[in-house]
Amino acid sequence: GDGRRAGMRHLGDHGAERDHHRGVDRGRDLGDGVAEGPPEQVGFDPFDQHEIAGLVGQRQDMDPVIGPVDDTTAVVSDADLGPALAEVEEAVKQGNEFLDSEDKEVAPDEEALLTQCEAHIEAAKKWNERAAVMLEAVGSEDPPSLEDASTLIRDGNLCPIALDGFDLLSEAVNTAKSWLERAQPCLKGKQLTRRGASNPIPPLSEAHQLLQESKNLKLYVKEVAGLQERVEDAKDWDVDAQDAVKRWREDGAEVTLNELDVSHEDFGLELPGMKMVRIRINSLKWEERVAKVIAPKAKLIDDTVLDELRAQIDELQDLKEDLVAEIIQRHKIVDEWRKKADLLLDPPPLEDGRLAPSASPDEIDALIAEGKALPANVSKVEDLETSLADHAVWVETVRKCLN
Repeated sequence: GDGRRAGMRHLGDHGAERDHHRGVDRGRDLGDGVAEGPPEQVGFDPFDQHEIAGLVGQRQDMDPVIGPVDDTTAVVSDADLGPALAEVEEAVKQGNEFLDSEDKEVAPDEEALLTQCEAHIEAAKKWNERAAVMLEAVGSEDPPSLEDASTLIRDGNLCPIALDGFDLLSEAVNTAKSWLERAQPCLKGKQLTRRGASNPIPPLSEAHQLLQESKNLKLYVKEVAGLQERVEDAKDWDVDAQDAVKRWREDGAEVTLNELDVSHEDFGLELPGMKMVRIRINSLKWEERVAKVIAPKAKLIDDTVLDELRAQIDELQDLKEDLVAEIIQRHKIVDEWRKKADLLLDPPPLEDGRLAPSASPDEIDALIAEGKALPANVSKVEDLETSLADHAVWVETVRKCLN
C-alpha cells in the first residue's frame, strides 16, 4: 500500500474516502513497493506534538470535553484565554499537510490531537456566533438574562481557544452574580444561622442602594424586579404604619399594630417605621400590665419585676402619667429599703478603721417589719427572717450550755 493506515484521514474525511482521494490502489499486492523502503516516520515538525497538545488543553485546566455543563459550574474567567483561533487553524493546516505527505507518517496519538483541534475550532466558531448576538444586546434596554450569559460562559470555559468577547461577558456575569449574592439577605428575609440564632434583617436603605446599583448591570437579573416590588410594598406598609402610630390609643389600633408587626417580617427588610410600631405595642402592653399590678387586692409582684417595669419607662414613650408615677413611687420605696438593708447588714468601717458593730436582732427585726410592708416582694426579707431565726436558735443553745 502507500505505507499508511486507512484510518489515517484528513480531518472531516472518512478513512476509505480519504484513501481514495489520495489515489490509493487497493488492488495492489502487499509486496508491491517493498523495494521503496519503509516510509519516513516523523512527528509534526516544526509544529510538533507538544505544541498541538498545548493548544487542545482546557481553559482553567478543565478536561477537553464538549457537552452540557451542570448549572452549578463556576463562572470564572481570569485564566489564560488560550491561543487565538487563527493559531489553532494554522496548526491543523500544518498537521494535515503532514498527514497528506507520501513520505511521512503521522502517529495515531498525533492524529487524535488534530481531531481535538478541529472539534475545538468548530466549537469556538459556534460560540463566537452566539456571543456576537448576545454582546449586541448587553447593556441595552433588552439585555440577555444572567442565566443565558452564565450558560454561554460555562460553554466557553470548555474551549481552550481565545473567544471573542469572552472577557466582556465574564465581567458582566461576575458583576451580576456579585450583586445577586449581596441582594440575597434582602430577598430571603429572616433566616437562622447554623447555630439557630437569627441573622439581623438588612435595613430598607440597603435595598435602595442595591436597586441603585442594579441600574449599572449589563444583564437582566430577574431578582431586581422582585426587590423593586418588595421596596414598593414597603412604602405602602410604611403609610399604614404611620397612620396606626398616630391612632394608637383608638379602639382597634392595637390589633392593627400587631398585624403590622407580623407583616413586617414578610418583607425581609428592617423598615424605619417598625421602630415606632414596636414602641407603641410595648407601651400598650406595659400599661395593661401595670394596671393589673396596681389594681386593688392585686397580688404583690417580685421586686425584680418592679425593676423591669421601672426600666421600661425610660425606653417607651407617651405612657399614661398616673401609671408612670405609681411605678416610680413604688420602685423608689423598694429601692430605698434595699439600700438600707445593705447598709445595716454590711456597714462600712469606722473612721479609725475598725469594723463596725453588727446589727442587733432588734434592728434586723425592725427591718424585716418594714420589708413586709413594701409594695413588692423582696427576697431579702425572707433571707433576713431565716437568718434571725437561726440566730435565736444559736442564742438559746448557748444559754442552755451556760446554765
